[in-house]
Amino acid sequence: DDAFKLSRWSTTETLVRLDEAGDARPMLATDWEQVNPTTWSFTIREG
Repeated sequence: DDAFKLSRWSTTETLVRLDEAGDARPMLATDWEQVNPTTWSFTIREG
């Protein structure tokens, strides 16, 4: 889909990235929490 293509072309920035172990690491989001089974809350970095 278009979002995948834009990400692969490095024209967008993702909220998080996955490290070698598959764990989420900060990118655009500096913090996140699962509010309920279908909702996540992200804190976006300044700037």
